[in-house]
Amino acid sequence: RAVGPRGAVVAQNESELLAPDVRDAWASRLERSVMRNVEAIDGAYATPLPKGARDLDRVYVGAEYSVLVAVGVDRAAMNRAAYAALAPGGRYVVLDRVLPPAPDALEAHREESAGARREIESAGFAFESEGRFLRSSNDGRDWNAAPGAVPGAKPRLVADWFLLSFAKKR
Repeated sequence: RAVGPRGAVVAQNESELLAPDVRDAWASRLERSVMRNVEAIDGAYATPLPKGARDLDRVYVGAEYSVLVAVGVDRAAMNRAAYAALAPGGRYVVLDRVLPPAPDALEAHREESAGARREIESAGFAFESEGRFLRSSNDGRDWNAAPGAVPGAKPRLVADWFLLSFAKKR
């Protein structure tokens, strides 16, 4: 709806990382007429865009940026791919969640927004803003979105999220 009837959206998922009910819900959603201008691709997060994608207006990372390390994504390569695909002045928007440092391997990679920001800027992006409208002080920061990956992890939807917005330099 946001791109209008003449716009186009590429929606990438790595289906083997999605729970079966999420895969089914996504397939069902794609059948709706409002989704007719959405090209759904199933591919690795490290290469999230169709081959030859150029001059895009926006690239959104809706997976938790910090968690991508745990599934083997080279975020630096992903960020460079997004940069190459965007038109000058195009926007790169990244979702992540705030967690305290933790000693185990899965949690140790998580960063606050400053760490993610430095990493994305190293791909050539200029930082624009941090959206704090998804911040939640009710988050105990004691859970994981992939509870099967961590024994004893508690699944729930309340989380302290942030969005980082960057622009490709003109």
